[in-house]
Amino acid sequence: EGTKARYLGYIRKSGVGDKEEAANIASRGGLSATTEAAGTEAAPAAPASSAFSILESDADVGFFDFDYVNLKFTCTPRWFAILGHSQESLPLTGSIWRELVHEEDSGAAPDAPSRKHAGQHKPFSVDFRIRTRDSRFIWVNCNGVQVLGREGNVERVTGIMADIQERKEFEEQCLAAEERLERMGQSPGMALFDIDFEAGAAWYSAGLAKVFGYREGEFDPLPDSLSKLLPDGSGGARTWLGAQRQGESMAAFTSKVKRGDGTLAPAEVHVFRSFDRKRNIARASGCILPTDADGARPLGMPTLHIAAAFESIVEGVIVTDSKGSILYVNAKACQLLHCDAADAVSKVASSVLKLVHRITLAPAADPIAQVL
Repeated sequence: EGTKARYLGYIRKSGVGDKEEAANIASRGGLSATTEAAGTEAAPAAPASSAFSILESDADVGFFDFDYVNLKFTCTPRWFAILGHSQESLPLTGSIWRELVHEEDSGAAPDAPSRKHAGQHKPFSVDFRIRTRDSRFIWVNCNGVQVLGREGNVERVTGIMADIQERKEFEEQCLAAEERLERMGQSPGMALFDIDFEAGAAWYSAGLAKVFGYREGEFDPLPDSLSKLLPDGSGGARTWLGAQRQGESMAAFTSKVKRGDGTLAPAEVHVFRSFDRKRNIARASGCILPTDADGARPLGMPTLHIAAAFESIVEGVIVTDSKGSILYVNAKACQLLHCDAADAVSKVASSVLKLVHRITLAPAADPIAQVL
């Protein structure tokens, strides 16, 4: 029925008692690829308890134990698989880390010496790039313990390795999105905001103050600073941003905003919202555009800039007309849906956004058609 019946994992200790203890995580896992010395064949796998056998075979991490004193090197099949290798295609040697770790990350390699901790057992947790069988470099995380000699050389290192390439790519996308938003915010005509109500923090572009006649730096990086723009009785930033199209992630609405001289001016608000479990707004990002007196046409931001704002959002964005035909998709939506933006435009959204029930895999009702 999909319910969790059992959990298996690990807890990393902050210290290790002796050399034999340092290899406990690895040895109890029934490590299966062991090399006594260069050129020798792999030894049989050590017996393992059922719990650690499951962890070894099914967990998305690889265990390793490199004993440089006795020239005994051991890794689980998953360690090899992360690198695209089999046990036969990648012989284990004492120089394996130096051969595989990216030269710019050599200081983070598990076998990197440490004179500062000479003679100690040193826990570590490091991220670095490592070369795969097809000569690509992927990001991995290693957690473990180094047993260091009197000169700071590594006598033994044992731990686990996990593939974190997708996490690193996501982090880079987030950083790139923040940089784009920051660059856009430098324009004096761009009134942008990003408010994290859960963290009690906010960012306002320099253009927000300029567009509406406030002094530079008048908007402190706090959620309530947006209240300077709101008409009396609006109930604060969180209430004002959540009052229109309640519960929907994307919202566009017209409103009156208060200028620096106290007068009210018409504006158009475009906001992307995320919610907590109680459906309160947790975060809101968007822009506020001055409009004509009749509120019919945005004056402050051309369509090109609105598209650029959508591109800075890490989530996928699809815009349709009233009949459900696609007008715009951002780059993230194209990546998630495996489509090309030029091909997707003008198509019916349901032909691109194909959803199925997560358990039965039966086709789901078109959410866009339901909203329209």
